[in-house]
Amino acid sequence: MTTFPILLLAHLIADFPLQTNRVYALKTQGNKGLLLHVAIHVLVAAVLLQRPLSHIPLLFAYGAIHFAVDWYKVNSPARKQTPGFLLDQAAHFFTILVLTAWQPALQSILPLWLVWVGVFLALIPALLTLLWVIASDLQGDRPDNPTLNWASHRLLPLSQKVGSVFVLSLLVATLLIAV
Repeated sequence: MTTFPILLLAHLIADFPLQTNRVYALKTQGNKGLLLHVAIHVLVAAVLLQRPLSHIPLLFAYGAIHFAVDWYKVNSPARKQTPGFLLDQAAHFFTILVLTAWQPALQSILPLWLVWVGVFLALIPALLTLLWVIASDLQGDRPDNPTLNWASHRLLPLSQKVGSVFVLSLLVATLLIAV
């Protein structure tokens, strides 16, 4: 099952380091921004695949389902963001499992061991973002808490910096392997 780690890595890269504040703002303003976000997801998945043009149906399904999940989340505003964040990520994870069951043996341009290392490293900005979402939700109830204040102001920028370093490192590793 090589499809699972490839699509999971693509998701983690596109949903965290590559979903900048600007992309997030555009995504929440309408379908054009949401389409940009989905295009980034599909492009990252395509870049990670060997012969991506032979996997157009899978890439289309990946993008269409991601659009539907994110459209629902964007159009279902909630007072607290943590439940929506967790449900959104669970839906994306389930999508990756379904796509893996459909086409389990996609091949990556990277060695499988590096894909798995990438997945584990990409979880760092994802977890920092989750902690930021939780801290931001909790800070609304406890505005004078210094720890929550720090976390709600610092964890997202930290996640973005860590994510940028991760993406650059993965690009360098990809180039070195290609040479």
